[in-house]
Amino acid sequence: MKFKNPTRIGAFDPPVIAAFVLCALAGTPQVAAQCDVEGEAAGQDLDLARQACNRASERFELLFGNAPPPGTVVVSDTVQFFSIASQGRNWKLVWPSSRNLREFFTEGSGGDRTMEEAVALQWSAVLPHELGHLMLDAEAEVRRSVASPTRRLPDWLHEGVAVWMEPPVHRRDEYAILRALGPYTPPVDDLLGFTIAHSPDGGTGGSTLIQTFYPCASEQACGGRPHWSRTFTVTTRHLPDGEVRVDTTFHEHAPPPPGPLAANFYAYAATFVRYLHHQGGATALSAVLDRYAGSSQDAISLAAIPGLPGDGARVEDGWRAWFTRWILEG
Repeated sequence: MKFKNPTRIGAFDPPVIAAFVLCALAGTPQVAAQCDVEGEAAGQDLDLARQACNRASERFELLFGNAPPPGTVVVSDTVQFFSIASQGRNWKLVWPSSRNLREFFTEGSGGDRTMEEAVALQWSAVLPHELGHLMLDAEAEVRRSVASPTRRLPDWLHEGVAVWMEPPVHRRDEYAILRALGPYTPPVDDLLGFTIAHSPDGGTGGSTLIQTFYPCASEQACGGRPHWSRTFTVTTRHLPDGEVRVDTTFHEHAPPPPGPLAANFYAYAATFVRYLHHQGGATALSAVLDRYAGSSQDAISLAAIPGLPGDGARVEDGWRAWFTRWILEG
């Protein structure tokens, strides 16, 4: 589970900067077998889970040229947030029922969305996103040789693939954000080496809200907020079983605002996946995954990946030219 761009879930007003972890729906029958959907939830919820899995499987095959390894989605009336029961080749995801989602998304908790819109977003975007993570890890495990160590795939690939599973409207919104930031184009090495904060439980599920509060002119100006004259960060962790953990950290010096790559990492990662697919199709993405699965190093070279030039400098030039043509000017 990753730190999602807060604009995906709801807007947060200054002086709060937040990252919301919760970490679309059309599918085709031929990919339904990629998920064994089970659980005690209502039949409509089981159908929604199948649709989400169909979409993720369909998108995965478009990216890599083959169907993802099959797994299990359990729709449960006993969890409030999703949890990962197992990863790798035999992946299993436990997902909350619509009733439990409604208990969490009370009116107003989804930002500008109504409760029903917030619940629908979980089924249509968040569930396929999280399935994308599990399918990618499972596929890497299938491709990993016995001699290759088990290692985590880079964040750009994980998030770029997972965002690819979401409805296209989300990507259109993010492209608009990137155009507004033009002419900034992240260097390839910065993008491939960027690491986002990971959830404190190792990514087993739930949600994390991180809010950094900055000083106000007075307590009244902050609406009666405690510690109005200090900078502090509140981390609220909701575990799948309903437990809530809250930690507050006070800062002697205000943390610097995130740069454009950190603030919009999901959008840039998804755009880079689109770039690779545009240049070399599923063959390119498959080759990238093979290189990571077969490497003992954290970094790989993209030189000579199908559709890309044979040296790093030309890869950088090609990425910048493509980004300008298809994103900034698109």
